[in-house]
Amino acid sequence: ALDSLPIQTLPWTIPREEYNNRKDFRNQCVFTIDPSTARDLDDALSIEILEDDLFEVGVHIADVSYFLQENTELDKVASNRATSVYLEQEVIPMLPRILCEELCSLNPDQDRLTFSVTWKMNSAGEIFEKWFGRSIIKSCTKLSYDHAQGFIEDPDKDWNTDELPPISEGFTVDDIKKRVLGLNKIAVNLRKGRFDNGALRLDQVKLQFSLDKETMMPNKYEVYEERDSNRLVEEFMLLANMDVADRIYKTFPEKAVLRRHPPPQARMADELSDRCEKLGVPIDISSAGALQRSLWLYLGEDDFSKARMQVLVSMCVNPMQKAKYFCTGSIDDEELFRHYALNVPLYTHFTSPIRRYADVIVHRLLAAALGKLYISLM
Repeated sequence: ALDSLPIQTLPWTIPREEYNNRKDFRNQCVFTIDPSTARDLDDALSIEILEDDLFEVGVHIADVSYFLQENTELDKVASNRATSVYLEQEVIPMLPRILCEELCSLNPDQDRLTFSVTWKMNSAGEIFEKWFGRSIIKSCTKLSYDHAQGFIEDPDKDWNTDELPPISEGFTVDDIKKRVLGLNKIAVNLRKGRFDNGALRLDQVKLQFSLDKETMMPNKYEVYEERDSNRLVEEFMLLANMDVADRIYKTFPEKAVLRRHPPPQARMADELSDRCEKLGVPIDISSAGALQRSLWLYLGEDDFSKARMQVLVSMCVNPMQKAKYFCTGSIDDEELFRHYALNVPLYTHFTSPIRRYADVIVHRLLAAALGKLYISLM
């Protein structure tokens, strides 16, 4: 299967024609934010000030479809695997490790092929212009969520270089910090706008494990805490996914691969509402936004309030249906395209092509929509 890769020799270098045909972001301060243990880096972020309260924000995603060409043996293997599997002690990758950890991974200080979405927007999250296209980046550093969170929580701290991962020549800690803070400010407003528009988020308790270095068996666990740095990345990935969904659907109204989330099962939702009413914690299940507002009424910082919220969220998950991939030509009613929890008309997966085959299909569709690739749409 590896024989189908467009690679003649190793170490591989990007062909000159790709530099000529792609938008070049290598001089911009582009960086990744991931778990500290991540080795397959799908996505990177950038932000540049254009003028007072006007920014160019970029989401840059590994261009897996350049290497994973349609109908090759490797493509068939990846489509059969469909996804990477993440266990506590190991990862079973969808792609060969030479791709997912090297040639596709947006490793720092390496030229990498990407598919980018950029927006001209203000700090309130208002978007004035969008651009989609194939690109080349050179990430200047590999931040962990802890590093980004440190910038957010203590913006005035003077960081020593030994507290952070290596930063490429030409950039400074202050360059990175200012951009993380700028992205976070926009992300906070994007998130507020989503929930004001009726989005729902049911965060169940997640555990994370520490492993013994010798046996690789779990020796400790703790509750995983989602923080502002996680939400920062999430908001821009959601925005990219929504805008790519809109772009490919407009071009291929019968062929776009999207992701829909049906509303909760009516009978189970009614039973949930009755049960909560009897328990003295009434909730409104008339819409995703109404349910979210109901849950927010029971927020609190004391242990009882937190435990109550965890139980409520677990109860609310039961009537929810699973999100599904679909081809737009297979469903006549556009209302059925909607994503219930996000409360948006169109959604897809674009931002994780190293670990999800659906994203690879979406990349091919976007390339075809931009006239950069011929693919079979039969």
